[in-house]
Amino acid sequence: MKADSATAINPLQRHLTAKRWPARLLTLLLMTGLLTACLEDSKDSSSRNNPNTGPQTGQITLTGIEGLSYQTESKTGTTDAKGRYGYLPGQTVTFTLGNLPLAEAIPAREFLTPMEFTYEQRQILNVGGVEDSGMTSHRVIEKFLASNNPETINIMRMLMVLDQDQNASADNPVQITQRTIDQINTFLTDHPDFELNFADSPGVFARAPNREDRDEEWSDANRLIQSLCFHPVGHELCEEPPSQEAIDQLKPASSSQTPSDEYLALVAKKEAIESARREIRDVNEEAVRDFLLEQTDLYKLKLERPFTLRPDTLTLRPGDTGLKELAIVKIGGPLELANLEVESKNQDTVIVHGYSAQTGTANFHLTTTAAHNDEATLLVNFKLPGDYRWYRKSLLVRVNENAPGFQ
Repeated sequence: MKADSATAINPLQRHLTAKRWPARLLTLLLMTGLLTACLEDSKDSSSRNNPNTGPQTGQITLTGIEGLSYQTESKTGTTDAKGRYGYLPGQTVTFTLGNLPLAEAIPAREFLTPMEFTYEQRQILNVGGVEDSGMTSHRVIEKFLASNNPETINIMRMLMVLDQDQNASADNPVQITQRTIDQINTFLTDHPDFELNFADSPGVFARAPNREDRDEEWSDANRLIQSLCFHPVGHELCEEPPSQEAIDQLKPASSSQTPSDEYLALVAKKEAIESARREIRDVNEEAVRDFLLEQTDLYKLKLERPFTLRPDTLTLRPGDTGLKELAIVKIGGPLELANLEVESKNQDTVIVHGYSAQTGTANFHLTTTAAHNDEATLLVNFKLPGDYRWYRKSLLVRVNENAPGFQ
């Protein structure tokens, strides 16, 4: 099987992105620039893939994250209920939570998730990973980032904690209200040296006191979140809880004494206020992973709909070993590929002769030993310019004595 020069896979890429590639080594190589030659620049490739030069609309997750401030080279604003922001092709976008920096200089595009917020994340995604089948896939890297990358986990986790109803899903966008943003800005004004390090380990980022160790300090993220109230202004649960000293003053002197109503009311109020306050651990890492992977799945399904294979089904007679061609077709527009891989899952029946990303075609033929009722699946794996994702189509080739000639 041969590929043209546009689709050749760098051996270093294959080695580093195998299923068990060492993340620490890959990160080191990325930071030292050793992979620069085999990685496409996200900003430039995104611009090349978009022929439009007018205003564009991007989105933070397909479900949407409302309430983030954004800034591009031409526009500032706040993401709407669908997480949308405006930009021009080739621009970058910076996101903040009010005055709290979140992510900066991200190549603006139609769809973004926190898995693409840093340069290192984008580069690893562009490299891709290798499945057990030997074909390149972005999904290997998405799963790694959603499960192991601190920036990805911490940013998305915090956004989900700040969600007004804490119920983010494919049908329910993340809503960060203006009241929450105003409280964040007030906290930052009161704490001018405050900074959040999203690169902290998820455990450090979510650190909180527990009943066994009350001396444990709140993490910086939790200090901020603990200062917020998600109830209306003036609500009792937004008040400061009664101090333990005030409660102790009303505590019965002995267990035989009946607690006063005032004491019980203070205890109940303290518990209610503290229970209403949120912390990072309210959203677990598994929920973050599932949400992110669900979002990328939904977007991939949307993007791959216009693509199909021609032919879409094929039956050949035994002995019909002439060279055949399949083509990737884009419905409603011209086809442009950045990379292409084609593989036969049964090389005893069908052999791939070659393929070209430039033309979006592949040549293949039956083997001389292919017999009646044999079959083979051709996997067609392709990548679009400016998009780290790999899209997969398949063609089932059947062998049948009664098949018509190849059309």
